[in-house]
Amino acid sequence: MTPNELVRLLALIGAHLPSVLSARFVGVLPTELKNMVSLQVEPVRHLEREQLSVVEQALLSDLDALFDDEGAAEREILPLRVADVMALVLRQATISRSADVIRRLPDDLQSEILHLLAAQSWAAWERRLGTGELQVMVALKDALGLPHFEVSPQFVAEILHQIQTPQDVRRNLTYMYEKEPDSTGYIQNYLYGFESLVKLPDRELQVVLQGVDHWDLILAMRAIPANVRRKILSNLSQRRTKMFEDDEATLENVDDAQVEMLQHQILDRARLLYEAGQIHTYLGSVVGQEGDVDLSAVSLGGGGEGKSLAGLEKKKAPSKYVAGLIAILAMIGMGFVFVNWFGQSQISIDATKSGKVLVSDEVEDGGEITRDEGRTVQRMGKNLGSAAVISGRALLMTGESVRSLNDSEIKMGDRIKTDSDGRASVVLTGDVGQMQVEPDTDVQVGQVDSSEPGAPQLDLRVGNIWVKVKDPALEVRSPLAQITASEGALYHLRITLNATTTLSVHGGTVWIQASNGGGLHVLGLGERLRIDPDGDIDRDRHVEISKWQGNDE
Repeated sequence: MTPNELVRLLALIGAHLPSVLSARFVGVLPTELKNMVSLQVEPVRHLEREQLSVVEQALLSDLDALFDDEGAAEREILPLRVADVMALVLRQATISRSADVIRRLPDDLQSEILHLLAAQSWAAWERRLGTGELQVMVALKDALGLPHFEVSPQFVAEILHQIQTPQDVRRNLTYMYEKEPDSTGYIQNYLYGFESLVKLPDRELQVVLQGVDHWDLILAMRAIPANVRRKILSNLSQRRTKMFEDDEATLENVDDAQVEMLQHQILDRARLLYEAGQIHTYLGSVVGQEGDVDLSAVSLGGGGEGKSLAGLEKKKAPSKYVAGLIAILAMIGMGFVFVNWFGQSQISIDATKSGKVLVSDEVEDGGEITRDEGRTVQRMGKNLGSAAVISGRALLMTGESVRSLNDSEIKMGDRIKTDSDGRASVVLTGDVGQMQVEPDTDVQVGQVDSSEPGAPQLDLRVGNIWVKVKDPALEVRSPLAQITASEGALYHLRITLNATTTLSVHGGTVWIQASNGGGLHVLGLGERLRIDPDGDIDRDRHVEISKWQGNDE
């Protein structure tokens, strides 16, 4: 992309933003670039659509949709969006100027830009954009003088701190939390740390504290500011305050990580109470936030000192000896399941590795029958499945062509992209399985240059999908892992902008192989595994509600 083309593209955005916002957007550009763009804004405003390049037409369509151009017909979404360009421009601006621009944007665009700033590194840009779009962004990055950059949750936290209306902060945090909980958690705690409890009126603070265990509170209050300590102690009963001071003196060495964990748990309790409508001071919660803390017995008129946050699971769990026995029995049970499944499916898997997959007597249309050592196998035809839109808008990208996804056949190498409201369903040919594509997702079916038969490979680049497995040979890849599963398994796979991979199992058994040498992990119902780009792997339980809407027959 030439400098003149880049200037015209930025001028196009400036020309179609509201006048006050246009001036602020152009104003955050570096001086030389700003002067050239300013001169082009008016001439570009009067260009006809056929005079624009494909990328410029994509951005104009996005602008029309964002700013409710009444004359604009319903248009297809395209890979490069206005949020991409504006996020890159604002990355080099000061916090105050970025906040000044962002607070004036439509809500959806505002949230999308903040998410990109918080969670998308330059390496993530390179992974998710096509060749043409990436050339635009490389030219813009160079013109702005930006180096290769990492994610910037602190930058976004400081922008939100300047916006600072609870409704706007809550809306933006909710949007980001749905896309990427980790970076959002950092922003929540940066804006509303443990010290923010002093913002609670006495009555609300008492509601929060009455559900906190005595020893948890003692540990959480280690090395906190004096004003926070006074505020909390003044809202405890005299008996509890005396116990607190006596027991605190018995503590010696305390693990800082445990202190931080307990502080976060108390904050999460306050946030859950806000979402439940039982306190009215906002401390960084998100819409629909879920937690393990039972709030059903807590009310503004209630009393008592509640249950331990850190000890909830401990009190519900069996003794360590019983827990150990249960764990051993579970492992034995898993072994029987694995052996049973392995015996039934090994032939199918071996056939897939050799480029073939077993089928019944009925062969799908377009398939090719071959024989291998007396076994009947099917080579998949060109049609790998069919896709339909569930809601919103979605694109089917085949080679260089882009069209709306509407009851479409899926070919080898096709990509499905959904917008912020789009959801789609895919049924794979040959009774291989089903996929549900969630909003803001980019997933590819098979490889463009692949002629290999057998179950297609799904390649999730960014976003999240639900997968219902019917053929154990079905493989799903992310930038950091390869995943297979038993027949009938259901799992949810999420890839964030920095490639963090999170797998939650909702049925069956799932095998996930970490690409970075993290080994093979076997997950069962209710288990979750997260792989970070730096190689860290965390495994725990999830309480995620299933959003699968597919046909399970």
